[in-house]
Amino acid sequence: MRKEVEYIVSDEGRDKGKTFLIAEMSAYDAERWAWQVVMALAAGGVDVGDIAGAGMEQLAVIGINALFHMPGEESWRLADELMKCVYVLPDPSNPMLRRKLTLDDIEETKTRLILKWEVFKLHTGFSLPGAPSSSTSETPAETSSNTPTPPLPSGRSSPRARRV
Repeated sequence: MRKEVEYIVSDEGRDKGKTFLIAEMSAYDAERWAWQVVMALAAGGVDVGDIAGAGMEQLAVIGINALFHMPGEESWRLADELMKCVYVLPDPSNPMLRRKLTLDDIEETKTRLILKWEVFKLHTGFSLPGAPSSSTSETPAETSSNTPTPPLPSGRSSPRARRV
């Protein structure tokens, strides 16, 4: 069964209180997306030799650090593909009632960026050190103390999310 996470916007703003469902991609779609990222990085001049044999957390670090080497239009397209995993829950008490996201569903840029990050985290299990947990899953996430991670972006607020 694919993982799903419910995300409730807690930040002040026009999206406050809106509820979204983030659904895991199929294995095929996730592999295809990851392959496109690797190819775009290579086309942007990034040495992707370190990617072979890397775990998901290492791939996340490599990917985050290399995003600025990727051609702009390609990075935008790949980031937008992540939004295909996001659904609107018009009635949060009934998570089975969901619909595809439209451009008018999100009114704050910050919400879009956070939702993309939540999609990425769902697929990789990767989160920034020191970032508040956004999952209320019953089992704690495994952590690795020897995996290099990027710094926590300043001003990040704590989103409310829970596994469903």
